[in-house]
Amino acid sequence: MLALAHHLAEFYGLKVLAIEVGARGDFAEILDLDRYRTFDGYADGRMTAIESVQFAYGLSVIPAGRTQRTVAEFTTRLRQLLKDVGRDFDPVLLDLPPVLESTDELVIGAVVPELVLVVEAGRTRYEVVQRAQRQLDAEGVKIIATVLNKHRRFIPGWLYRWLMG
Repeated sequence: MLALAHHLAEFYGLKVLAIEVGARGDFAEILDLDRYRTFDGYADGRMTAIESVQFAYGLSVIPAGRTQRTVAEFTTRLRQLLKDVGRDFDPVLLDLPPVLESTDELVIGAVVPELVLVVEAGRTRYEVVQRAQRQLDAEGVKIIATVLNKHRRFIPGWLYRWLMG
């Protein structure tokens, strides 16, 4: 997701914000960010939405933090955060945990009714993708695109670059 945010900013000149949803904390670790300036800091009222935004490697991000919240509190605070930052960024991307491992993305459906489903090539079975799609449909979440990641090329890299060149 960070690669997508970087691509949109670099090649299309968009002012992108990536928000990590769920208590994974990967953004803070990967980008070596301040663990105080997170979604939790905003949700707890310790800082404004813009103060929770951090900048690293040309990206604007809000890491998740570690606090677990009730569904009602989580959706209320996320909805307000999106409203607060929506004027300053376009687009705002939410990085969610895997669909069938967490209910966060179903809760997200109450806030953001559309998502891009990322499927790991060679690992995620078709039946699992279908089940995720049915579950998201049942929650009113519309899948607007599907991205196949970690796809292995079956042609040599030099030939692929020549064809795409």
